[in-house]
Amino acid sequence: MRCAAFLLFAAVVPHAWGAVSEEKPGYTESVDYRDVVRRAPWRAEAHTVGGWDWSLPEWVKPSPTSGLKCNLRTPSGEPLPYNKMIGVGVTWAMLEPEEGAYAFQALRKTLDEKLRNGWCVELHLRYCTDKVEFFKRVDGKTVDLTTVVKTEAGAAPAWLKANHQAPTIRETPVTTAPLPFAETNYDVYHAAFYAKFFALLDRLREDGVLSHPAIRCIYIHEPSVTRGEEGEGPQEGQPNHDRYVKKLEKWAEVMGRDVGKLVYTGFSGANCRKALALGMGQRNGFVEMYLRHVGNKNLGLALNEQGYIAVDEAFPPFTDGRAWGDENEEYTRMDPHLRFGALETFPHRYLSSTLMALVMRRNVLWLPGNLTLNPELTAYLGLTLGKTVADTPDAWCCLRESRIRNFYRWKEIVPYKNFERWLWQRDAPGAETRPVRPVKHGLQMQAVDDVDHMARAGRRIRFTVHPAFYEGWGRNYVLKVSHYDNADILVRYHTDQGFKTQILSSGHTDRLVTSTLLLEGLAKSPKGLDLLLEGKGQRTIEVAMVRLIHRDPKRKTPKKPL
Repeated sequence: MRCAAFLLFAAVVPHAWGAVSEEKPGYTESVDYRDVVRRAPWRAEAHTVGGWDWSLPEWVKPSPTSGLKCNLRTPSGEPLPYNKMIGVGVTWAMLEPEEGAYAFQALRKTLDEKLRNGWCVELHLRYCTDKVEFFKRVDGKTVDLTTVVKTEAGAAPAWLKANHQAPTIRETPVTTAPLPFAETNYDVYHAAFYAKFFALLDRLREDGVLSHPAIRCIYIHEPSVTRGEEGEGPQEGQPNHDRYVKKLEKWAEVMGRDVGKLVYTGFSGANCRKALALGMGQRNGFVEMYLRHVGNKNLGLALNEQGYIAVDEAFPPFTDGRAWGDENEEYTRMDPHLRFGALETFPHRYLSSTLMALVMRRNVLWLPGNLTLNPELTAYLGLTLGKTVADTPDAWCCLRESRIRNFYRWKEIVPYKNFERWLWQRDAPGAETRPVRPVKHGLQMQAVDDVDHMARAGRRIRFTVHPAFYEGWGRNYVLKVSHYDNADILVRYHTDQGFKTQILSSGHTDRLVTSTLLLEGLAKSPKGLDLLLEGKGQRTIEVAMVRLIHRDPKRKTPKKPL
């Protein structure tokens, strides 16, 4: 299975650039990390290439609501194919070093600088910690918790303790970190602490700095045992839940019309629903577990009875363009065997998690380590994050399948078919499919077995396009079909004059290839069947992905006369 995973890697990641290879003692494999991102070359003509094809027309630009937090270079200084997002951290101690003496100018100056550079900002206002203590390991395993080797000041100002005797809580030490540590957090619901933090928020609202145009998203932080104040806050039925809800309401009040820039850092329960009802966005940190949220209604997703994901296109966070984020963080230069799976699964999982981020309609994403496993896929991600069905350059369907546990009925095992973004594949009489081409994934959460099937096989495969995908665009399209090269494929597509047919000729190599056709006069079908792929001579075809791409930019709607 190791070989199969790396064959997929060879198709996914072309070796046209110098690799930054990472090898660690004890590993039997290595992964090619890249510090470069590059748009796949666009060819608006019929042709076939080996592997995947992530190209888009040159006129496609990143969405203004999107941001990719990474620092990758482009070959020969080409423009970045994404909006570069920079993390900016600020603490309560920095904003109010002395009680009642507020200092916001340094933050404003930093935001001005990022804006001048053309960057957007992910802002972190941390306020909970009193201090962080670090300990040493005695023999490589045992941690000496009686001896503090280093202490760092926390995010909260020291005057809280000196002037108001605000109590603190020493959290459980984290002994699995390379340098073990223990956080000491303030009791953020103590009356004095709570009131003073609300006073800070009031001053931030009066100043207006949090409405700075450089800010793309603002994290809502809470105490945690880990670094970074990563907690979700008290859940419904727990002590201080009412005060936590009032804090969410206060944040929404402070942001006003920019409330959609706030991101609630949780995905379940009443707190998440409350935050979204207040107009906030949301952020996960686990998109590399790409099967985890398939049926999470809090995130606008559901799994229907046939096993296909249903995305609620009317979900307010999507229609409002709120900050909607995640982080694809596993693929950094850390020991992967301490994380979520084996190293050899990384290329396949990087592909899958990237596509899942787009299925989830994410518009901001963090790629830690300033590295990528796939320069062209990362460029494609940056160009399509935050797009809606009204302005997307393409619609696509990745024809894959996994077996998972139902998000709401954990004992129930269900299939999860396809990653889809405004192009849907559904079985029908005479057009039945089955999953093929298994690849090991190594996931643990929600997966039932260790296999994703990365293509669907059938004599006929039907597709329907979201009706809004056509509105305001021309009639000419580019179709890209990623398939296993083992049969000629008839491509039938709907026009106003009925179905037209073109053919993708096979070289019978059985390798993954992507074939491109130009479609003229494609039109929405009143019967809900826009596109049909059929094996010539009733041969079975194996299709991995279909992308339908607007050939020309969207037409501008003429202004109505006054």
